[in-house]
Amino acid sequence: RFGRWSRIAPAFPAGEGSYLSSDTELIDRCDFTAWDTWAKNTYGKRVSQSAPAIMARNMPLPEVESEGPPPFVCATTYPNGATGIATEGRVSPEHPWFQPRAKVTVQIKDASKPIGIVGYYRELVLEFAKPLQNLEHVWGQDLLADQAVDLMSKVSMDGKRLTIPGKLIEEIGTSAGDPGDLSAPGMVLQLSGPSLPLAGSEFTPKANPVTVADAAVDQGAPFMEEARLWSRGGEYNVSARKASQVVLLKLSDSISTGSATITWTMKPAGEPEEGDNGFLVLSGDQMGMSSVLAGAWMDEGQMSVFENTSNWKDMPTKKYETSADDVKCKLVLDMDARTAELIINGSAYKQGFSESMTRVDFLGFGGSQNSGSILFTDLKIQMDATGELLTIP
Repeated sequence: RFGRWSRIAPAFPAGEGSYLSSDTELIDRCDFTAWDTWAKNTYGKRVSQSAPAIMARNMPLPEVESEGPPPFVCATTYPNGATGIATEGRVSPEHPWFQPRAKVTVQIKDASKPIGIVGYYRELVLEFAKPLQNLEHVWGQDLLADQAVDLMSKVSMDGKRLTIPGKLIEEIGTSAGDPGDLSAPGMVLQLSGPSLPLAGSEFTPKANPVTVADAAVDQGAPFMEEARLWSRGGEYNVSARKASQVVLLKLSDSISTGSATITWTMKPAGEPEEGDNGFLVLSGDQMGMSSVLAGAWMDEGQMSVFENTSNWKDMPTKKYETSADDVKCKLVLDMDARTAELIINGSAYKQGFSESMTRVDFLGFGGSQNSGSILFTDLKIQMDATGELLTIP
């Protein structure tokens, strides 16, 4: 569920925007034994840890009303306007894990954006900038589900407040789970109607100054240095100076949902030689850490699709029929199903990829030192649903 939420509202860096925390801190306690942890210094001891009861990023602090021990409550307004709300369970010697339920009131900046709701509640009150006079639907669904249901008749509205019963959150937020699944509820809400309320700049607290120390980043073996790139008239000539290297270029738009079809042709830029290989690289970050590679070892007629790793040569491969120096490639990327299928000369290789790549912001090319320069041409990136063509410099 959190993986799917990260597609709707991608994570953003610590220190970006404002951060607020309550003066009240909650203290959790645990009696540790040798069965609980590898940390031997805790064996036979009661360890206490504390944290702010309520935390908020880029928004006012939620209000929490509880008749007993309260949960931890976290809320975030994301850069794209979505709101995330979560309650977290507690730990005590008497109850190793328990989920308090409280009335939680959260201010929402933009009523037209998705609202993610995770955890257990007595009731959740969403407070908007103005009354919801034009509300037509309250769509809700388990983050594991593929369809939403209209919850309009099951929630209550009073002026600019919309109240969701905790039992409804539990019902909807677990409806797509497997039998016996103990995961906390996780759902997404989408309001529908014309002219939904939007708060002004006063909604967002001023950011406290944050100092972030500079730090050297070791990118690991494949990305210690960038490949060399020469581009001219839609041709991209790529060579790696050592190990396995990539060069990335920013896309004109992100690919975060739906499917896209990417086609290209690649061949050795000079005379074919042993070790010739080339890969298209799809990445969510400019360092290529969360990326999917698709391509071939052309001298061997072996194709592959895989997530970033330090040793490309160990990846599973599939044989394809070689007919000429030019290798015509087609990649079908499905961000919802989390699959990438590479097709070369009628042979297909399909591979799933993890939630670590929530979106594709960069596209580039990769090769290894064993290969000479590789020429990539005829590159086309098309969103299947809209027909939109994406470009790179």
